[in-house]
Amino acid sequence: MDTMQKNTFRTVAVAALLSAGLLAGCDQTDEPEQSADTAESTTNLDLQGHERPLGHVEEFEGYSLQASITPTDRLPDVMIEEHNIEPGPERLLFNAIIYDKRSDGGLEPVAADVSVVYENLVGHDMEVDMRQVEANGDVSYIGTLDTSGQLVFRFVMQAQPEGSDEPMQTEFEVQLPPRE
Repeated sequence: MDTMQKNTFRTVAVAALLSAGLLAGCDQTDEPEQSADTAESTTNLDLQGHERPLGHVEEFEGYSLQASITPTDRLPDVMIEEHNIEPGPERLLFNAIIYDKRSDGGLEPVAADVSVVYENLVGHDMEVDMRQVEANGDVSYIGTLDTSGQLVFRFVMQAQPEGSDEPMQTEFEVQLPPRE
């Protein structure tokens, strides 16, 4: 990947995560930081007229789990090609980053075992095939899913950072706007 592609990917990833953090912070009630290993929330957002992804951020002791959901037909071509993503109006990209909260207050992306599951329209649990991607030394995890007319998704994400003894779990719901 050339420097321009890396910068484009990093810009898209950072924008997605920033939007995820801003959206999650605006649409959830003010609650204290989660110290348990399981957290749950709901994100019901309207994408019409917005170019920002739907997102979720969950804080754990020592870590921050950040996820964004973006329609694949809104991704830049360079990202679609570089990461072999199948675009389409009924396909979503699930992007996750696990951050280690450093003692200086900064966040550092870390490698982890990541799994994501959602329930489909007929009530079956569907696993999102997540894979690790790296850009500019940062690690994130992506996977795609087919919406097939489904507008409400209840995601369960588990992550166990390398070197951590305890897995973390977060549950959240995303409601997509109706397609025209």
